[in-house]
Amino acid sequence: MTMSGNLDFDLGARVNKAKDARLRRQKQLQRRKLAEAKKTQQALDVVNSFRSKAEAELRETERLRREAEAEERRKKLEEFERTGGVSFVQNLEAYPIATADTNRVVLPASAIEKLIAEKALDSNHQGPLIFELSVFGKDGKLLERTHAGVDEFTAEEGKIGIPPKTALCLTKSRGLNWLSEHPQVQVKYVVLKSYSQTFMRVQPRGDGFHSSETEDSVSIDIKTVLENSLRQHFVISEGDWVPIVHENKSYELIVQSLEPESAIEILNTDLEVDIMPSENSEAAMKAKEAEANLEQEFASLMKKKHEEKLLLLSKHAEPKPGKGVVTFRVRLPNAKVISRRFLVTNELRLVLDWIDVELSSFPVESFKVIPP
Repeated sequence: MTMSGNLDFDLGARVNKAKDARLRRQKQLQRRKLAEAKKTQQALDVVNSFRSKAEAELRETERLRREAEAEERRKKLEEFERTGGVSFVQNLEAYPIATADTNRVVLPASAIEKLIAEKALDSNHQGPLIFELSVFGKDGKLLERTHAGVDEFTAEEGKIGIPPKTALCLTKSRGLNWLSEHPQVQVKYVVLKSYSQTFMRVQPRGDGFHSSETEDSVSIDIKTVLENSLRQHFVISEGDWVPIVHENKSYELIVQSLEPESAIEILNTDLEVDIMPSENSEAAMKAKEAEANLEQEFASLMKKKHEEKLLLLSKHAEPKPGKGVVTFRVRLPNAKVISRRFLVTNELRLVLDWIDVELSSFPVESFKVIPP
């Protein structure tokens, strides 16, 4: 009986041990499968992330490409509108010509041949020939730009004759000699729209129509004078300097703005002119305005400081007479004497703030505290 019981016990133990081993193997297998599944998922996540990133980059590249194409189409359309489809751009060396009352340049004979070849003289291109004149620096940066008509095609090849009015628009305050230092002028054929009504805002240079000596204003019919000055002009641009003469005295006007375009053809148009204050008058007004703004800012600052002092004093109520209390008396500019008690532990700044507040209604810039 005893041996049989032991055998049953040993058999049961072996069965349990085998069962435990089998469970351990199953758990290990599950862990391996979970680990492999996790690695597989991680790999898929990496692939999906890479794919998503690549797709996003492709979408962004495609978006940029479409935008670039749209911008290129816009530029081509804009260029076509500016040139009427005529491709004429030449870099010519400028030289002065003596035609005083016009802004029409002189171009070489090859220019008209090129324009004819580009059909710039066809019936589709009505109005005078207009050219955009640009001067660039050595770094390619645009320095000046204006527009001009053409007088004739008799200039030496590779050169452009510049009349004084056009030269003034390109050189401005630098002086006409500046053009000899930057002789290369880019000449580009452009088409300007015709408008029945146009608007120009001009600003007189320097003192304008005021005498710097007597400060007297010169009475001038600016529209009539301008019409006479621009009689031989085909075009005018924003930024141009326009010389005018009135009663044998010369003035210069800066074209600050034009409407409806920044460059307008001025043949057969009703040109409305607005006169701005002169450069010196505008500078004086701006200086006065800046001074007024500073005064206002200073007044606001003083008001803020005054309110801060009042707040500080309100937090330190006047103590009753007694030990540790001192009384300050101040004689105001109107001979009135005021007084206030302070704790001896109060900072002197509090006393000075109190005096500042009391003196705020008097034009006093400084004061002294004099011991009795």
